[in-house]
Amino acid sequence: MKKFLFFLIFPFILAACAPFQDNTPESHSFFAMGTYMKITAYGKNSETVFLHAEKEIRRLDTLLSAENPDSEISRLSKEGKLIPSEDTARLISLAESWNRSTGGTFDISLAPISKLWGFPHGPYHVPAETERTEALDKTGMKYISHNEETGEYFLKKGCALDLGGMAKGTAAEKAADILKAAGIKNALLDLGGNIKVIGTKPGGRPWHIALRHPDDTDKTAGTLSVSDTSIVTSGDYERYFMAKGRRYHHIFDPHTGQPVQNGLRAVTVICKDSEKADILSTALFVMGEKKAALFWKEHRGEFQMILFRNDNTLMITPDLQKIFTSELPVVLIP
Repeated sequence: MKKFLFFLIFPFILAACAPFQDNTPESHSFFAMGTYMKITAYGKNSETVFLHAEKEIRRLDTLLSAENPDSEISRLSKEGKLIPSEDTARLISLAESWNRSTGGTFDISLAPISKLWGFPHGPYHVPAETERTEALDKTGMKYISHNEETGEYFLKKGCALDLGGMAKGTAAEKAADILKAAGIKNALLDLGGNIKVIGTKPGGRPWHIALRHPDDTDKTAGTLSVSDTSIVTSGDYERYFMAKGRRYHHIFDPHTGQPVQNGLRAVTVICKDSEKADILSTALFVMGEKKAALFWKEHRGEFQMILFRNDNTLMITPDLQKIFTSELPVVLIP
């Protein structure tokens, strides 16, 4: 269910191209998990490491893709029961935990709702209330159960899962681990807009990551100067369709089955763990400004965030003042 909401400029990254230990940056691009991905790194034998990272991402895709009928997630949705691999089982369990801790705003069971509206590929459709009610009856984490002794998972008939709100975050962490294990200390991974940076740019300078403006691809909402962290954005402006002059996007309120409309256009989460950033960006977007701010206060120190409001103002957590610049009006979250 995720989103390709970052872009890296000139043309892809604001990274210096000066040599580092007699090496120049190497990049590797490929298509996986339904999006274009690019890994840029400094270090010896980067090309070989890139192939290992790509292989791992593709392996995860074969397990987690809701669009691949042979994936474990698709088989669980279709057959209603499955003994999944360790990776799939861990993510389902993690999703259940985050569903509880976010008050239900992170929910991997909304595939029937997404399909009803026509996401991800159409044909798009604005459903009637009766259609939404029927689809909502097939959603809810309560319909997932687990036999701890056998390792088998069960899903109620008619329900379906989609791990798109966390899969790229998982892939970013796995790929970064492969790069670091190979001795690469300076790298940037762009997995369809999910950004993971290893270390700094050569010479100790931070990576400069530009956040896309929701209404204009030629403008930025601001720039983050970061090292050794992850940056993920969820918003209403990448996957959407227009009907009778109204925009309908792909992030749904689990309670209503309708696209979230709460005064936010996007939420960016910055934290060490890309998986966590991926999950929280969606959950906080669904929460809305007040609940997101309260959630951050309750988890202060675990992550930072930027809320892009409908009125083109930004709300940011205080610790970002030193690393975030923007020409838009900025308000601190108290």
